[in-house]
Amino acid sequence: VKFPSSLIRIGTFAFSENELTNITIPNSVETIGYGAFDWNLASITINKTKDSISGTPWGAEDATVIWNEN
Repeated sequence: VKFPSSLIRIGTFAFSENELTNITIPNSVETIGYGAFDWNLASITINKTKDSISGTPWGAEDATVIWNEN
């Protein structure tokens, strides 16, 4: 999945219960809805400062969240 740099919101349960394992979220994202990554993902990379988007890890309870502070 490649997100456009204009993406500002990932909705509630947007990517829940799919087969994605790793995802990189662009720094344009300001909000991620509850359970957006429910039941999947091994790692989530976010190109933002740590905890700048609340709700970590957005339903992916076993995921490693990597904050790339820009």
